[in-house]
Amino acid sequence: MERMAGVPMDEFDTIRGQGVDGELVMRRAVKVWMEAMLVHGTFHGDLRAGNLWVLDDGRVTFLDFGIMGELTAEWQTVIQSLFRATMFGTNFAGLARAFKNVGAFPEDVGTDEEVGARLEMVMGPLLDQGLSDVSIGAVLKIFIDMMEQ
Repeated sequence: MERMAGVPMDEFDTIRGQGVDGELVMRRAVKVWMEAMLVHGTFHGDLRAGNLWVLDDGRVTFLDFGIMGELTAEWQTVIQSLFRATMFGTNFAGLARAFKNVGAFPEDVGTDEEVGARLEMVMGPLLDQGLSDVSIGAVLKIFIDMMEQ
């Protein structure tokens, strides 16, 4: 443990006043968080401005590791496949296979290509929206409905 001196990530005026490139700092924080999850399997489970600070020297720090998560290799593959499919619009069949491997879809639900096509049909319109326009609740409901079917 060590004491950190800085400001929460949402104190934009203060961060700008320090001459810090807030966008660059945020990009680095996201990169670190995603690498931890996708490569190493661990992730900070309570990301918010109070736990993500810009230090006085312009670096970013994560605080309060009371809520952490750890992904199995199979779930890491699901998240990696989800990013590949949604960010690059490819390989929804790979995402279907990853979901099957963790038991989210039964093996007999259809081929990976058939399930992938359904996933793309549901997720495609969401991908055309800006992130601020996407309702996480609606996305989860769509996935739950699809899994029930």
